[in-house]
Amino acid sequence: MEEVDERVLAFVEALKGVGTIEFDSQFSEAIGMQKQNLNNIKNKITHFTVKHINTIRKVYNGNPNWFFGVEKNMFLIVKPKQ
Repeated sequence: MEEVDERVLAFVEALKGVGTIEFDSQFSEAIGMQKQNLNNIKNKITHFTVKHINTIRKVYNGNPNWFFGVEKNMFLIVKPKQ
């Protein structure tokens, strides 16, 4: 689970890098997590849950398969309808 946590934290940094969010607290609020819980994950006290990852997918188009190390794309690729 620690690898998943590291990937989600890297995702947060990527969101900052592209200007989607400015602060960790914006990410925490958007996924319904208290800021303290994010700090606990950073300190390896607790972990992101499947519910968190599903919410990240919905809110930020994050690729759950990337979080689990299965795919290379951090964001889901939306294919145009034909």
